[in-house]
Amino acid sequence: MSWLGLVHKGTEPLYSDEWNRVVDGLDILYGYVAGKLDRVELYYLKSDIIPDQDNVRVLGTEGRSWKEINAHYGYFKDQVYVQGKAVIKDGDPIRIEEFIDGAKADIDKIYGKLEELVSRIERTIAQLADGTILTDARIAKKIEEGYGFMASKRFENLADGAFVDVFFENPSGSGRKVNIVVIEVGAFGQGHLDIFKNNTKVAGGTIIEPQNLDLSSPIEAKAFPEYGGNYVAGKKIHETVAFGGTKVRLVGSASEIGERLILPPSYNIIVRITNKAGTATDFSIEFKWFEDVLG
Repeated sequence: MSWLGLVHKGTEPLYSDEWNRVVDGLDILYGYVAGKLDRVELYYLKSDIIPDQDNVRVLGTEGRSWKEINAHYGYFKDQVYVQGKAVIKDGDPIRIEEFIDGAKADIDKIYGKLEELVSRIERTIAQLADGTILTDARIAKKIEEGYGFMASKRFENLADGAFVDVFFENPSGSGRKVNIVVIEVGAFGQGHLDIFKNNTKVAGGTIIEPQNLDLSSPIEAKAFPEYGGNYVAGKKIHETVAFGGTKVRLVGSASEIGERLILPPSYNIIVRITNKAGTATDFSIEFKWFEDVLG
């Protein structure tokens, strides 16, 4: 018997109520079929797709997911996940531990670039603590840092034709690079001035004590000049004359650093002052230099 009460027909007569129920069944069946979507119609839907209940129906599963979803907007009431990780929304607390390694790597790269930039700026601009930018003398910056020095000596009654050697050395293991800015010689009479490099010290002489150009700085010079020792001069690299009564600058000047002499550790020079005045006279010598700490 069918759900409408119909039974299989035998040889008995077919009554009108039975026939009418057959017709009603066909109408009901048509209604069901007409309400179904054909597969072709799924390609061209002309209506919204709305589930019959809120937060119940599922579109795809973990094992059988849709390949792509193309849309203009997406509104999600709860969480969105990408590759198993929750997408951070505005107002969400940030969990640093999830990306701390990557952040550290990025910071290291930025710090390296910053160090390089700072190094370039320092090589280009010499600036004092009060913000003053120096455009002429790097030694002024080094003086403020406590690494600017000077040493001077007067030689009285140097005999005519005699000479005095002043030995200036940056000792081995000093840990600093010496930059001689000025070697200045004063004379009452005429003289010859020579500089030699790659010299040999056979016996030490009297040290001309260096003075820090920042009188409050406790930093001591590693380089020092001396005189009166036994020295074997090396190769001559400079020669000039001293006119009586006029100071002669052998290397650089106080306002121009374009010319200076650099002495790495274990290097030295000899400044030789020879009296050519025709009589005994006085000479003086002054060194100004700064020292860079080697890393």
